[in-house]
Amino acid sequence: MEEVRKACKDCGIELNKNDKHKSCDKCRAVRRTKWIPRFKSGAIIIAGIGAIIGLLHLASKSSYQDSDSIPCIDLDDDIEDPKHAKGEKYWNTATQNWEMDGRPYIYRVTYKDARDGEIHTLDYSDVDNGYEDYEYYRSRWYTSQVEWEHVSPPEE
Repeated sequence: MEEVRKACKDCGIELNKNDKHKSCDKCRAVRRTKWIPRFKSGAIIIAGIGAIIGLLHLASKSSYQDSDSIPCIDLDDDIEDPKHAKGEKYWNTATQNWEMDGRPYIYRVTYKDARDGEIHTLDYSDVDNGYEDYEYYRSRWYTSQVEWEHVSPPEE
């Protein structure tokens, strides 16, 4: 049976068969001298990044603490809606809708369907739902003449 000999993977010198390393002492020393400067420069870069992150954290922390002295508006306070002239259109922040004299506007989507040739009209009480459907029907292949309207609230 042939004996397997170990050789240095860098220079090829024959190694002792009991040696646990794959390269000779001389090649390991050369590798170490190349490795140490790379390690130092990497450590400097990591330290610099850590310092920048630490400074940003401190800056955000101090600006947050400074904002404690600024008085805040309490959103739970009952803020009266401004008075509006009769027949004036205004945005009601409580209901998130356009209103006139306390009555909400109707949001109407009208479109012509190519499949049946009829004009369809859909009324919405919520502006977001109405506009989402308006955008939906505008993008469909079978619809045309898509319109979005704010219809005044019916007179009482």
